[in-house]
Amino acid sequence: MYSLTAPSPPPSQVETHAGKTIERLEIHISSVCGQACVFCSESRRMETFQKHPISYESMIKTLIRKRQDGCKHVTFTGGEPTLYPHLPRVLKAAKKLGYRTYITTDASRLSQKNYASKVIPLLDEICISIHSNKAATHDILAKTPGSFKRVLAAFSHIATASPQPYLLTNTVLTRFNIDQISETVEFLAQSGIVRHCTISNLAPDGAGLKNFEKIACRLRQMTPLTKSLSDISRRTGIVVRFFGTPLCVLGNDWDLPNDLHWTPRVTVERGMVGGQVGLHEIFSPHPGRMRFYAPKCKNCSLREKSCFGVFRKYYNLYGEDELKPLQTKNY
Repeated sequence: MYSLTAPSPPPSQVETHAGKTIERLEIHISSVCGQACVFCSESRRMETFQKHPISYESMIKTLIRKRQDGCKHVTFTGGEPTLYPHLPRVLKAAKKLGYRTYITTDASRLSQKNYASKVIPLLDEICISIHSNKAATHDILAKTPGSFKRVLAAFSHIATASPQPYLLTNTVLTRFNIDQISETVEFLAQSGIVRHCTISNLAPDGAGLKNFEKIACRLRQMTPLTKSLSDISRRTGIVVRFFGTPLCVLGNDWDLPNDLHWTPRVTVERGMVGGQVGLHEIFSPHPGRMRFYAPKCKNCSLREKSCFGVFRKYYNLYGEDELKPLQTKNY
């Protein structure tokens, strides 16, 4: 039996970074997914661990232990977390322990009314993947016919939920949807329920690495987007953030980079532990995974303060001509 009373962590066990408690926990709860997105950063990990599901007991032990370490916010991700068979029970346990709960999802199961009615009330925040305001583009990038329609159905279930969770979206930027990004953010802003939209630069991992040269946008293509998205944000109130993009590429729109708002976290995921499949932890003090400072970044005043550079894969392919070191006292 497990005690699910929210514990007070002993001071000796509290995890800290720069003198602050690490409050964010991320758990890769599932290694399966019903979609096959062309940019999926988890595709290789899912292939490796899909036959090794995490038990309910392991999830509960992890939640209790990390709550004792001081974590207060838990993100369940995957794969697709709603395909984890015990997700409703895990969410109930997390809420009882005092966590703020969050999932990242393709919305396929949240489009099902009965499932949505069980899960949505247990969530404080939901992040839904949507890659265009046009069904054809979204479905092609997700490689799943009907996936856009299911996102809209999930939106409708969230809209009628009480209380209504904070709804975020994530859009992966590719050369196939970049000309639709402004329309997509406008569409999301006008939905009346989406409050935060992240535009994610393509990460060179998994399928994203395999298809990088075919689908990645050039950094110079992102700069013209910033004014349009910033204008939509100010006019509608929707929060817009760019992830994985050097700050200098975003020009004067300093409020758009996600790097400025990112917080340290601990990730728990499947991995090899002592030669066997188990759970291991990764501490992420900043959002700079797979990114580095190109030689041109040497004298940039934002280096290691507000910006974490460019993806190394991108640099190896296209160099650093698009980077513009900044000198400012404001950041």
